[in-house]
Amino acid sequence: MTQDQATRQGCRQVETGDCVTCPHCGGAGKSLAFWDGEATHGGAELACPTCNGTGEVSLEHARRIAEGWKRRQDRLARGLTLAEEARRLGITPAALSRIERGRAL
Repeated sequence: MTQDQATRQGCRQVETGDCVTCPHCGGAGKSLAFWDGEATHGGAELACPTCNGTGEVSLEHARRIAEGWKRRQDRLARGLTLAEEARRLGITPAALSRIERGRAL
């Protein structure tokens, strides 16, 4: 299994020691979702979108999450919006968002 496959499926590399606790859910494997629309509102407990409900991520994914968080904090400290930073880097805002959330390199 490649590192990207492990990231998409949650960490299945327990036997090699290449897994860490998911930084999003703290290992619970669950995340809360809330919605408030015109007709309905409520909440639900869903599988964590970062670890896909496993409570663990690969070391590589954890590294990308940490680097993305730092990148976002640096951007905010410079007073730039996501769109402004993306334009400066020559990428789309969606691509930069994925990088800042640790979902892309």
